Amino acid sequence: MQQRRLPPSFPLSITTYLVVVLAVQRSGDAVSRWGLLRDLFTSCLAALVVAAVGWAVASVVSTDQTRRGLVALLTALWSLLYGSYAIFAQTAFGTGGVAFAIWSALAILLAATVLLSVRPLDGVRRALNIAGAVLLLLQLPTLARLTFAADAGNPAWNGTRDDTRPDIYIVILDKYSRGDHLAANYGLDHRPFEDSLRALGFAVPQEARANYALTKLALTAFLEGRYPTVPGEGGTRSEYEALSSRIQSAALWEELRQRGYRVVFFPSTFNATAITAPPALVLRAPRSSASLWAETWIVNSPFAGVSWVRCGFGGCPEEPSATPYPVEDLASVDWKLRMLATLPDSAGPIAAFLHLLVPHEPYLFDDGCAQRDPWWPLNDLDGDPAVLRQAYASQVRCLDARLLRTVSDLLARSRTPPVILLQGDHGHGFISVDVLRGVTLERDAMSPGQMEERMSTFAAYRMPRAAGVVWDSISPVNVVPLLRHAVFGDSLVRLPDRSYWSPYQRPFDLVDVTAGRLKAGAGSR
Repeated sequence: MQQRRLPPSFPLSITTYLVVVLAVQRSGDAVSRWGLLRDLFTSCLAALVVAAVGWAVASVVSTDQTRRGLVALLTALWSLLYGSYAIFAQTAFGTGGVAFAIWSALAILLAATVLLSVRPLDGVRRALNIAGAVLLLLQLPTLARLTFAADAGNPAWNGTRDDTRPDIYIVILDKYSRGDHLAANYGLDHRPFEDSLRALGFAVPQEARANYALTKLALTAFLEGRYPTVPGEGGTRSEYEALSSRIQSAALWEELRQRGYRVVFFPSTFNATAITAPPALVLRAPRSSASLWAETWIVNSPFAGVSWVRCGFGGCPEEPSATPYPVEDLASVDWKLRMLATLPDSAGPIAAFLHLLVPHEPYLFDDGCAQRDPWWPLNDLDGDPAVLRQAYASQVRCLDARLLRTVSDLLARSRTPPVILLQGDHGHGFISVDVLRGVTLERDAMSPGQMEERMSTFAAYRMPRAAGVVWDSISPVNVVPLLRHAVFGDSLVRLPDRSYWSPYQRPFDLVDVTAGRLKAGAGSR
């Protein structure tokens, strides 16, 4: 009796597994349950359609179902894993076209090898069927959580304040250039905003510098109060992604709990600050934007650069709307700032952490500070520099008005003067080559102005004796130790304020650029 052959289920199971992994890594808990499930469904559908095309093409050459299945799986891998490959390949090969050609040629070569091989593949089919089933089973807890867990609500937190310790509000502002660069490069006079903060008791350092050019490194240094890595240490891409866990479980959160603080966390749509280690109180904006159609798959596929795939056959009205991660709309930003301003009315003391993904792209404000359709240019080099500068200037100017209103409300509603830290992670500088792939300019391709702006940042601190303890060239790595010193009386060990440059495609290829002048010069572009 002929042994019954199991059908090749592995193209379906492995493709679905990869889509789930990519979608969850990209979105985490930063979008609503149904928004992520919708994106999962459409992403799986799109990836399986690509796999089906591979199956159909293989059917012309071979009647063997295992070979057809392998070609279908190779086609799905070609589309789904291209994003990870392209980050490294674009640096090595110089252009996206060359990288795409090599990736496609490799897929075609492997597919041809499978189709032309005469060796029996029953063992391969069985092994891949089992592997695919196991991998998919490993994702069932994640799928169950996404499907059946209730959307996270905002628990009741109002109560009676029982001591006089100051609340602590930490607001991270993403890609916020320092005032002198805003004036020189964008024509934006930042002095009225800074003077208003000083009138409220803030220290606003005029030469604040960034420690790193990339957000995850910058946030790790800020929260840990030390340099997570320096030139010569090296590191892999996976080690860079692992910084997200260090940010989410930073010792600072437990230290504040031990000191009697109620830690309040506002999730962002950036994966490093999308979740935090429990038991922080999580306040999630009710209107966080859901992912766009099959966005996870598109961003991680060779089709990210094809306009009709991103925008439909009607084309994009302005610029492509695909983004490296789900974005928050202006309503979410405003909700978070309003909610932050109400925290002095709750049981305390409160220690709140809010990572605002502004003034970073996408641009949310029109010239009158009303909401525009979110716009994220796909790179910083091909667009009209004047248009890009104006969009960023409007982003900063309109954000400043909201920040000033929020900190004023915090001060007015607080019985004990609070500690408020407004901290940029790094400046702008217009260094993105490919936003969807995360490719930035190499150091030798940057102008001095671009480097100077990227490695300087806006900062403003309100804490006990701020004017006497904040120095002008302070960097994020020294801020939390300074907080401990000013609020809790801990001894202050001041680290050298250093700046390390690295491109996104090689985050640990660090170069010490501290010696470079960071004063604004003749513009970054």
